Amino acid sequence: MRGAAIGLCLWLTCAGAVASAQPGEDEPATPPGDEAPAAAPPGDEDQAPAATQQKQRVAGAGYRQTGESAYGNIYVVPRRSVLKRHRLELLPTYNVTINNAVVRHHGFGAMLNLYLSEALFVGVEGTYYAKQLTNDYFLLGLDERVVPSVNRYVFSAFLDLGYVPISGKFTLLNSGIGHYEVWVALGVGLFQTQVIPRNPADQAFTNNDVGALVGVGARLWLSRWFAFDAYLKNYVFGDKLENTMRPSGQSASDAQADAQSAFTLDITFGVGFSIMLPPGFEYHNPR
Repeated sequence: MRGAAIGLCLWLTCAGAVASAQPGEDEPATPPGDEAPAAAPPGDEDQAPAATQQKQRVAGAGYRQTGESAYGNIYVVPRRSVLKRHRLELLPTYNVTINNAVVRHHGFGAMLNLYLSEALFVGVEGTYYAKQLTNDYFLLGLDERVVPSVNRYVFSAFLDLGYVPISGKFTLLNSGIGHYEVWVALGVGLFQTQVIPRNPADQAFTNNDVGALVGVGARLWLSRWFAFDAYLKNYVFGDKLENTMRPSGQSASDAQADAQSAFTLDITFGVGFSIMLPPGFEYHNPR
């Protein structure tokens, strides 16, 4: 009996210990913070890094939404306002000399340019001049006791090569967009001048001088075929002036043989209007 009682007590003690080792309904199965990580769904291991990289690219580029295309912030690519390749430009001009205080010349002419590309052009220009003697012409004669030797310009004709290095646009009071260009030109040609005799009774003689020019201008487009131009040109040529010791009554041929050579710089400021021919043009897309 005593052995049976001792065995029963040992069995009850072991059963209680086993029961206390198992979790109850109100006790957590694992300590807090030691939960096992949840298994990721199949196929999400490769997608998670890609999504993270996409968010980083979007954040670095400044796009508004995650996953937006790299070109999503480009709304429009503006075309050129005017196409000039293989078109003619007719440019009526008015210019005035600005570097001669004795005689001023007003030039009326035109330029005709053929555009080989959007930036390169070749052309011809011709100008007829009207002289205007300033007050300095007479005042200088009174001071020096000798009327200065002065030539008047008759006409000029030049062959030009030009290039458009700058083309841009601007906005005015946020109400519209204006398009402009800056061009440069070089040329060679002919300048015809005529002596203004100090003695009105003497004969005048004419000079045909070979010269060169360098010019720069700006153009503001007012439509697809019409623009306003302003330019500055410097004509360089060798001329002949009446000899200050010319005897009265000397013939024009003899006076020309005794003429004094002079290196002439003729700086002119001019304005004009560009008219593109034909007026219309079409865009040709590469695809």
